[in-house]
Amino acid sequence: MLRSTVQLDLDSDYVLNDVTQEFDVPFVVTREEVHEDGTLTFVAEMPEHRDEVASRLRESDAVRRVGTVGDSTILVRKQSCGAIGIIRKHNGMLVGVDRAFRTERTFDMMAFSREDVKRIVEDLGDLGTASVERLVRVPDRPAGLSKRQYEVVEAALEAGYYDWPRETDAESVAEGLGITHPTFLEHLRKAEKKLLERAVNGRSTDQLDAQMG
Repeated sequence: MLRSTVQLDLDSDYVLNDVTQEFDVPFVVTREEVHEDGTLTFVAEMPEHRDEVASRLRESDAVRRVGTVGDSTILVRKQSCGAIGIIRKHNGMLVGVDRAFRTERTFDMMAFSREDVKRIVEDLGDLGTASVERLVRVPDRPAGLSKRQYEVVEAALEAGYYDWPRETDAESVAEGLGITHPTFLEHLRKAEKKLLERAVNGRSTDQLDAQMG
């Protein structure tokens, strides 16, 4: 498996472009989910201008809901630009902190192969200018994951559980593995937590040539 950082410079205008430019502050996204209706919910850390940004977002027709938590966290549901759907379509999985600033989007993700990454970058080209900033190889079984946890993540990815819209559900993947639905979710969540912690802490492996050639 590969972990890559993909940079996208959007051609079209979106609400986050205007808001981040107006306040000169990026959205540092720590978690996001695309819904079946094409909207995206994300959690972002915003130490500066959080309340002003939230107020500005509420004025946009592209934004469904806005909430705040603590002193610097914002929760937003808005129309998706389509990038995450493209990543999932080609077996990609977001694993790290993402960033939105003006027209620029940065995605930290995992994929099965260079070919998957190439397809993601090619399709993102429909939204703007896309490029691979970093590409690293992840060991066959990332450190910290048990054999069963790795099998569960691999099965979920191959079955399209992380695609958008999802091609399967948790019950079906669990049945294919011969385990119960609760057991599947337990293994998956533990594996996701370990992978996310590893990604955020920057425990990457040897650098690969980022030239996609």
